[in-house]
Amino acid sequence: IEESDDDDDDDAGGMKTATAAAAADGEEPGYFPEGMEEIDLDNDNLAVAIQGIRVMREALGTSAPPEQTATKKVDSAREAARRRRKREFLEWSFRALNALVCAFFLGMLAVGIHLEVRGIDASYELLHALGLANFDKTWLLFAQWPAIFIGAGAIGFLLSLATVLATGWGDCSNAYYTAYSLILVLLSACAFTVVTILHLSARSTEQSNHEKISILGHDITMYLEILWVKLVADKPENMCEFEGVMKCSGFKNYQCDPGNETIPVHTVVGGCPGQKLVMEATGSTQALPSLDEVALENVTAQVGFDVGACLRTEAENLHHGCLFVLTEVIQQLGKELFVPGLFVASYTLILSILAAVLLFYKFSRKDLRLPR
Repeated sequence: IEESDDDDDDDAGGMKTATAAAAADGEEPGYFPEGMEEIDLDNDNLAVAIQGIRVMREALGTSAPPEQTATKKVDSAREAARRRRKREFLEWSFRALNALVCAFFLGMLAVGIHLEVRGIDASYELLHALGLANFDKTWLLFAQWPAIFIGAGAIGFLLSLATVLATGWGDCSNAYYTAYSLILVLLSACAFTVVTILHLSARSTEQSNHEKISILGHDITMYLEILWVKLVADKPENMCEFEGVMKCSGFKNYQCDPGNETIPVHTVVGGCPGQKLVMEATGSTQALPSLDEVALENVTAQVGFDVGACLRTEAENLHHGCLFVLTEVIQQLGKELFVPGLFVASYTLILSILAAVLLFYKFSRKDLRLPR
């Protein structure tokens, strides 16, 4: 009887242990795995074994089969390869677009060197060689300063070449893409703004019959005239050369006519460099036919350049003041170059966007290496 009581106590203890183990796992007491209802849980070891079987069955039920795992790795490899091919395509496109920019600035550099070596007369040759007949005034205006072409061409060529070489060149290209994208966004915004302002100025200039220049509704003609008078007083030789290149006379139309009594002398002297030099040498303004050769030679000797050529330019272009020529430049920049200007601004914006996209790919870890 005592042995029977001990066996009953052991059975009860085993059941309590199993019940406690089930409660610890969040299951209701008396729970049995499927197919295990008829097993007698008579000791702690059997309860632990059953719990391990249950955990193993749950783990095997949730894990993916080996075939599915292999398929996922293949899909990941294909996705990474696709992203890498897309990045390489964008890099080659970026190089090609910057190579075109590089060629453009190299041509600008060559034109600037040609103007510097050959002088201002080369501008007329290049005017026809480059097919710029519709932009003659604009071309002749900027061709007087070859340093602009040389400086802009050299800087643009070097930066474009550096961009072509730096594209896709390891981690160092990250900083370059960042700076490049930001700078080109600003340049694109400035280009769009300038093109729009010039277009609006061209329309307002046309409405004024080429008598004034306005920018965003503000008339700047008076400020330009003040600048013109100052340049005539300080650098008459340069202003004579400017008149000769642009084929204009004085600041306003018919300003350099000393025989016109309706025009005050100070207006003639202040706006016409040739008449200013004659006034300083002889004490009065004089038309070219009234000057004899000796007096003209004396004036030329005093100033150090051919004053007769300056007087001839002013006499031949009386009907075209330099203000009129400047309004024609505004017309050509604002109308004829409006569409090309928009193209340049858009091209710059596209380069900036491509640099930003390449920067995104560089920071995308999925694109750096294929999964094993």
